[in-house]
Amino acid sequence: MFSSSHYLSAMGIQQWDLIHPERLSGFQVTAQLLDPDCRLLLVANQPPQDAEIVLLERILSSFKLELAVVRYIQPTQLKQLAYQDLEWIWFAGCEPMVHQAQKQLHSPRLSEIAGNTQYRRALWQQICRYQAATTQTTSTQASATQIPNSQGTHL
Repeated sequence: MFSSSHYLSAMGIQQWDLIHPERLSGFQVTAQLLDPDCRLLLVANQPPQDAEIVLLERILSSFKLELAVVRYIQPTQLKQLAYQDLEWIWFAGCEPMVHQAQKQLHSPRLSEIAGNTQYRRALWQQICRYQAATTQTTSTQASATQIPNSQGTHL
């Protein structure tokens, strides 16, 4: 008697994920932990390939990140992921979902951004908006620490 895994193997299916595991009675979803080194989570239907990876590296360098701190997941996997203190989440080619990241980017697929000035500009504006907010917060914190004393000089 063949098991389900034999049938899947015969069809060439090596790996599979349940889209709606909550529908199985008695099944409990185990949350997957996100690597603590991850600073940007790329949520997309397909992982970046070849030229998309080069484009991704260029985009990441604009806000001082490297590929080593990026992780990829499919949109259906986001609900099963346990993550805290994530700085960036980027929905590329899929609709944004509820998340716990501090900063969110939303764009078409990376392959569509490559040759489209309008898409690149929209993504760049999102990145700049977060950088401006970060710069403003940093300068506010710096000026708050410079309290003048009674002689008018800063402490």
